Amino acid sequence: MDLAFALISNEDILFCSDETAYAYFEIAIFADALNRQLSGNKWWLHKIILSPMDDKRNLLILIRVLKVKEDSSLLFCVVGDFPGGTLIGYDLLAEFEQRLTAIYSCASLLSMAGSKQDAFVNLCKEIVSMLLQKHQDHIDSQSVDEEEFTGEAHIHYCGLSWQGLPIFSKIFDDTLICNIPLGNGISQQEMLESVLSAKLATIVMNTVIRAQAYVHSIQIMVDPHSHFYHLINFGNLPNNHSLELYASGQPKHVNSLFTELMSRIQSDPTFTMPFTGDLKPYEEVKNLLSKHLMQLQDSEVN
Repeated sequence: MDLAFALISNEDILFCSDETAYAYFEIAIFADALNRQLSGNKWWLHKIILSPMDDKRNLLILIRVLKVKEDSSLLFCVVGDFPGGTLIGYDLLAEFEQRLTAIYSCASLLSMAGSKQDAFVNLCKEIVSMLLQKHQDHIDSQSVDEEEFTGEAHIHYCGLSWQGLPIFSKIFDDTLICNIPLGNGISQQEMLESVLSAKLATIVMNTVIRAQAYVHSIQIMVDPHSHFYHLINFGNLPNNHSLELYASGQPKHVNSLFTELMSRIQSDPTFTMPFTGDLKPYEEVKNLLSKHLMQLQDSEVN
């Protein structure tokens, strides 16, 4: 598909350059809600990779976050396949932000939620048209511009769901716990497992229903200076089961680890039957996943 742009404020899509891409940007809203809850609005949603059901190419939703207040941000987004790499996409978003905020203050953009203005929408359309004309040669270039990622592969969380229903979840370290508030009678770890299992399952299901696609991964920028990212991978298992892995490090290393994990468990007989609500059959799968993950992570480090 051609590139489509959007601007999101407080879970409201203020502008979308192509209505056929609207559902993709709704997935960005779900992913950003998870990111903000996990990080206390300290991290930045960076990228979502989707696999449309009717297309063999992956689609990438690139996000540039402009933090306006402690609890409010503007998300400048673009979706496309970006065969030459994503750096040009982030350059386009930076210029989109620069040109729009030269006319509208951040406060005025935040206040537009629920009441789009024709002048604003028309300006966004003009900016998008100008950007595509100005940078078309770079967009179509065959040269590959790769982003930089750092860190060894490290596992934080693993979960399993069925058609949007969480089945089990497991935390592997306390890295993600620091921003989770204490609940009434619930530990931070239990709260974190509940948040992750519920929201990741919701993202999986809404991507299928709203965007007619499968979510492949979500990237969250933790530290822009050191190029350190958190990565969430999703895998489809038989009978509408979905595996979710939360890790950090370089995508190629985490993807390799996740592919190996999927190959080890996808033929497990537990997945030959639909989920009935009985969790007992999944206890052994949970134990196997934990064992495989520890082995894979140790081999990745060594």
